[in-house]
Amino acid sequence: MPRGVIQEAYDSSLRVIRALFASGGTVPFSAPEACGQYDLHSAPSAVELIEAASGLNGAAGLSTWSDTVETGTCELYVCDLHLVKPRLPGRRDQRMLDPLGGHYISQAIEAEAWHFLPGARQGALTTGNFGCSTGEYLMVGNVSGDERSSSLTDAHVAILRMLIELAAYEGTDRVRQAAADDARFALSHAERHSPEAWGALG
Repeated sequence: MPRGVIQEAYDSSLRVIRALFASGGTVPFSAPEACGQYDLHSAPSAVELIEAASGLNGAAGLSTWSDTVETGTCELYVCDLHLVKPRLPGRRDQRMLDPLGGHYISQAIEAEAWHFLPGARQGALTTGNFGCSTGEYLMVGNVSGDERSSSLTDAHVAILRMLIELAAYEGTDRVRQAAADDARFALSHAERHSPEAWGALG
């Protein structure tokens, strides 16, 4: 995609978001059912960050790098993957994913989980973790051309297989230990709340 198109889309989205927050608009995902850190969202802080990181206050704009991966997909699904249940209102004691462990899980899923997809191609499953402590933003490419539900189940199973691998870690690296503990925690949620994907593990 041409850099100019990306630049314009990026700048336009920041202008829209800044205007929304500056006028008192509600921050998305700032409810318990949407984000593990729902009560840490701040519209004023978001405006400050947007102005500091964008060209909206005269600073440098988007800095990009590019890479090309041929995924062979015919559709792209953008999902919100909850690995654990979001924190209930006022329940600061409820366990969430470890921030660093959660990021490690996100990176591992993006790097390796696509191997478990039917007709696997690199880039067919990508993630983004922004510290919500419940899971990932997930993009799934439909490689097979099957129905959406089938493609998403395949992706869910691939992620569960990745979590099983992460959960088996027994080394001394503290971040990987946290990721392994979180992977076991997430698998226990999947077993209880995602019977279709759990059953498809075989």
